[in-house]
Amino acid sequence: PVDDPADGQDKDKEELDEHSTPVSPVSSPREPPPRPERTRKHMIPSTPPRFAKPPPPKGSTRNDDRFRAQSEDKGQTSWISARKKSHGTPTPEPTLSETDKAFRRTSSAMELSTSTGKLKTVSKTLANSAGVAVTRQKSASADTPKTTPRKESRKGTLSLARSFKSKKIKQRKSIITDYSAVQEQEKALEEHQAYHITQKQKGREESLRRLAEEDKNLEDDGKDYGDAVFGVPNFPRFIVMSGNEHYYQIRAATLFKLVERVTCLIPDFFEEYSEYCRIFFMTYRSFATPKEVLDLIIRRFKGMEGFGEEEENWVVPFSKIQQGACFALSQWYKDHYRDFSQSSILKRIVEEFIKQAEQQICGKRDMLSFLRKTVEEKNEKGSYCSFYSVVIDKDNCPAPILPKNLRAATFMDIDELEIARQLTMEEYDIYAEIKPEELQELAWSKESLKHKAPNVLRMIARFNHISMAFATLIVNETRIKQRKKMLEKLISVIEKLETMNSFNMQMAVMSSFGQAAVYRMKFTFEALKQKYKDSVVRFQQLFNAEGSSKNYREAIKKVSPPAIPFLGVYLTDLTFVDEGNPKYVEGGLVNFRKKQLEYDVIVQVLRYQGNPYQFNLVPQISNMIKNLPEMTEEEMYDISLVLEPRECRRKDVK
Repeated sequence: PVDDPADGQDKDKEELDEHSTPVSPVSSPREPPPRPERTRKHMIPSTPPRFAKPPPPKGSTRNDDRFRAQSEDKGQTSWISARKKSHGTPTPEPTLSETDKAFRRTSSAMELSTSTGKLKTVSKTLANSAGVAVTRQKSASADTPKTTPRKESRKGTLSLARSFKSKKIKQRKSIITDYSAVQEQEKALEEHQAYHITQKQKGREESLRRLAEEDKNLEDDGKDYGDAVFGVPNFPRFIVMSGNEHYYQIRAATLFKLVERVTCLIPDFFEEYSEYCRIFFMTYRSFATPKEVLDLIIRRFKGMEGFGEEEENWVVPFSKIQQGACFALSQWYKDHYRDFSQSSILKRIVEEFIKQAEQQICGKRDMLSFLRKTVEEKNEKGSYCSFYSVVIDKDNCPAPILPKNLRAATFMDIDELEIARQLTMEEYDIYAEIKPEELQELAWSKESLKHKAPNVLRMIARFNHISMAFATLIVNETRIKQRKKMLEKLISVIEKLETMNSFNMQMAVMSSFGQAAVYRMKFTFEALKQKYKDSVVRFQQLFNAEGSSKNYREAIKKVSPPAIPFLGVYLTDLTFVDEGNPKYVEGGLVNFRKKQLEYDVIVQVLRYQGNPYQFNLVPQISNMIKNLPEMTEEEMYDISLVLEPRECRRKDVK
């Protein structure tokens, strides 16, 4: 039979309808025979077609769907292969009925709705994380949502961007607000400080005015005030001021007037008062004894002398004087405890004074409580001599560097770092015990006063020993190669001392190179490596005396404790101060200006006493250095002439 062309057209139309939206069937010239009516149970095919993916049954999993899809693909492949074997050519796929087409369209709509719902959920989660609620719109129908997934996703992204932008704006506003609040606080603080400065200045001016009125038109009446040593008029025979800027600007005064100002605490001049107390208690031993000063302070605390007026007319109230006496005594006890630790009499006097003062003091007791607390704390720590052993923590000290056979070791066998440590430890043990009175009145250079400066003399003797002993070590080496090694070792020791800020020992070792017997050995110094030559030049510049040791003074300002200053520089300064300023002036008044100059130098010397080195002392090495032999300058010079004769050439030196 001949195929009708209309059948081909219908078949093409049915294949086209499978991939397009549902339309009403198109009539053809030749319609197929009518089909029998199907009941409701036949509306859904029992076996789903190959080309439509059925919805997964309830309780199925993703793996079940994947297995079903693989089975369907496998069945389709086997069916096509069977057709190829039977007919030789592939047979076109069977057409779908209208019911199958409707089922396929329904499945596609369900998949689209499911994917749209997932996108909506993601968009909502993203919006909620940014703190923005996304308004959900109800769809007109379950099959066709109003908004596509792409628009919904874009809407969520825009909402997130807006939320971030608004949050950033809020943060900027809060930062601006905080910055404005900080500026307001700083402005209020500045105004508060300016107000207090103004009030303090007014108080200072008022105090100076009252003090000036007290001394106005003051003429010496020549009267003998007897035992009334406090409160007497400020006649020039008792006190001479060096200026009128504050109450403690004294040039010269009697001991009684100096103690009177020590116990006169004026709050408007507290900084100047504290500085005055520090100067007085560090330098008073050159013109008074500790017991004399202590008796005067207690006498000053007990009552006023020389006043016949009422207390409200006094320039300084009696309560302030008592507080000043307690404060001065506490500063003395704290900063110069050795005055009391070495005298049980003074310590007992202070303890009895505190008990009596608690019953006699009028007004506030804060200064008296401060004095009692200071005394108890210092007494618990023990004497000043035990301070050195208490502060050093031996557990945190680095392990010493020792040779294998320490007993048979020579100086060349000891490590340079350990030599520097032992030199520094021995030096600091002496330095920490120096007292302020040892540095006054040139006690270290006067035979009648040398008993007052034992520790300064010990440091000077140790300095000289190191200088001569190390020079002897160099001269004792008969060959230039061995002298070169000894020089390099000593230069390495100086470099290690530099890292420890041990300036006094640095200069002691450097001075051994300056001995005439060593300094003239030019061939020995020329044999040194360049780095050692550079180190020698650098240390020579550091301790150069030009410009009043300018290089050294600048270097020690930059160091951090612990440190040991070069004592020679400050002994020279104290010599100039003592020789250029007399001890007493203008009728036996104490030259307090000289004491101020001495104080400036002594503070620089004793500044590092409270910061010990954390090293372990090795007695074997320390004793080895102490027992190094010394030659006189003449003996070393004679040996030097033998080793390197005058006008000799390099080839003549062994």
